[in-house]
Amino acid sequence: PKDLGPDRQADLLPVLVLVDREEKRGCRGVLLNRRTGYLLGDLEQPPPALGEQTAALPPILEKFCIQPLWFGGIDNISSGLDMLHLCPTVKDAEKLTEDGLFWGGDPAQAQEAMEDPSLDRIMSGFDFKFFVQSTIWSTKDLDREIKEGIWFPASVS
Repeated sequence: PKDLGPDRQADLLPVLVLVDREEKRGCRGVLLNRRTGYLLGDLEQPPPALGEQTAALPPILEKFCIQPLWFGGIDNISSGLDMLHLCPTVKDAEKLTEDGLFWGGDPAQAQEAMEDPSLDRIMSGFDFKFFVQSTIWSTKDLDREIKEGIWFPASVS
């Protein structure tokens, strides 16, 4: 809408990070600005083992409880949470950019990794963004949508 200021108009546009691009498998990205309305602490916890007391168990993702859960798209190829982050010590994370943006890894292990003494600084939950689902295209479909002006590629840091 024209009556909205430029900042509000920008809020309404989808912003996407391409996290995977392979000729045979296609492309996968996540929308950065679509919140689900949930926090990670709202997610259901697995039931306690037989004989354990529920009150004594901390949430599995205790250090991320107040982090928003983001909606990455309409395709569900993941088996759970995906994360975009700045922590190089998260195991099995894929480096997306030269300046240190990473995709993936185990969120439970990330809680330990973000306090690794080898890091330049201690990370916080705000250095992580968690997603459910993603957006997927064939390589040809994404290239066509870019040519049609649906998406505007940019390299940012």
